[in-house]
Amino acid sequence: MSKLNLHNNLFKKFEEGYFLVFLINTIFICTGIVLGIYTIKYMNSINKEDMYSYFSSFVNLSQNQGIDKMSILLQSLKNNFIINILVLLCGLTVIGTPFIVILVLIKGFTLGFSISFIITALGTKGIWMTLACILPQNLFFIPTILITSSISFQLCINKIKGKFNKYSYNNFKISSNNYVFYLVICCILIIVGAIVESQISPIIIKNFV
Repeated sequence: MSKLNLHNNLFKKFEEGYFLVFLINTIFICTGIVLGIYTIKYMNSINKEDMYSYFSSFVNLSQNQGIDKMSILLQSLKNNFIINILVLLCGLTVIGTPFIVILVLIKGFTLGFSISFIITALGTKGIWMTLACILPQNLFFIPTILITSSISFQLCINKIKGKFNKYSYNNFKISSNNYVFYLVICCILIIVGAIVESQISPIIIKNFV
């Protein structure tokens, strides 16, 4: 009975700790988004014109030659699996914590930068394009990076606690079971997000931009 109580207490502590870390990572990714948005505003006109020219060329090419949906799917899977794997690898060492924060900020920054750039380039049409082309897949990608970064933070915390906590082995065992469950969810989210990105975004770019 005492072992069962110990198991329940450790599981409860894991869930409470995970929620707090998840909240902190949400703040980090929101910070990255804000930084990305403001970066566009403070870019000089020459850089903006170069980016607008590149974006227009990409749209024209997409409309004239079509978009390889399979290439987009594979590239999306590759990009998202790489960044999430890097985040998880950072969690294997205590010193990896700052790098987890950096990767989360980068993810938020790229999203904020993309949103701000498209809206600035296309105006009102850019708002609709953002909602249709960027938001759908990121409804899957953002939770994924938040989950993996939270897992990594928890791994770092458990490594530190393990040096002082006599129940560290039990705690690690319970945490590992939860980590596997969350990682399976992350894989599913990445795959669904990549499918959405490769199927929906090209159609919208081709027909509405």
